[in-house]
Amino acid sequence: MKAGTTSLMRYLASHPDVYVPPGKEVHFFDREERWHRGIGWYCEQFEGARTQHAIGEGSPSYMLFADVAARMASVVPDARLIAILRDPVDRAHSHYLHARRRGTERRPFAEVVEEELQLPRPRTLPVAREDLERHHYLARGLYLGQLENLCAHYARGSLHVLLVEDLEWEPRRAFQELCRFLEIDDAVIPDIVGSRQNPYVEPRSQRLWALLLRVRVWRRLPKRVRAVGARLLARSDPEPPAMDPRLHTLLSDYFAAPNAALGQWLGRDLSHWGSPSSSRRP
Repeated sequence: MKAGTTSLMRYLASHPDVYVPPGKEVHFFDREERWHRGIGWYCEQFEGARTQHAIGEGSPSYMLFADVAARMASVVPDARLIAILRDPVDRAHSHYLHARRRGTERRPFAEVVEEELQLPRPRTLPVAREDLERHHYLARGLYLGQLENLCAHYARGSLHVLLVEDLEWEPRRAFQELCRFLEIDDAVIPDIVGSRQNPYVEPRSQRLWALLLRVRVWRRLPKRVRAVGARLLARSDPEPPAMDPRLHTLLSDYFAAPNAALGQWLGRDLSHWGSPSSSRRP
């Protein structure tokens, strides 16, 4: 969540060799009610595919739960997996802002962080579903355990890991590498590649937005209609609120050791993660 999945899936969906179902997130393997609908229901989600070579979906929470990788391997053992990772400090703050806009979080970010920092760090990751609420913002950024869980069920060569920075700094090269991983035409780079597809928005009125989110009629409207309404209610080109430097330091310290271990596992330099300008080149 909040790590660039929307942009990546829109880039892929724009490639003629790729099919992504509307909405991109099917949540078949991580939601019990959908899992129990059976494989037939899952296949129905891709009925729009025609001659595309690569067919897939993008549900970020598949990385979070230990049993999901096993379920995936039982249904699609030859799948190619893509993980996109963001500096966990920035990811936690972006996740919080997203929850606040949705009306599911009303506490100050400082309270959220300090409360979660007081909890014991999860010993194993992915976390159990019942623990995710307690380790809501920080555990999602402990990526190594999530990747290792995927590789317990899939060969390492079946997993392609991208950093958000890859798509920001050298989007064309990153996209071409991804195309080669998926064995699709890497000479085709859609014009959309490199553009931001899910920018930050802030409601003009938090009270009005919170009220709409509680109204049943609003929730029943088609997603596209709600998206148009949200744009009309949003401020134009807002800047995301800056994080308190003290909280940034606390989170940087929390993630320092896990990031170092992840960088070693990936063979990537993550030394810029945790810095106030982590989106810049190290």
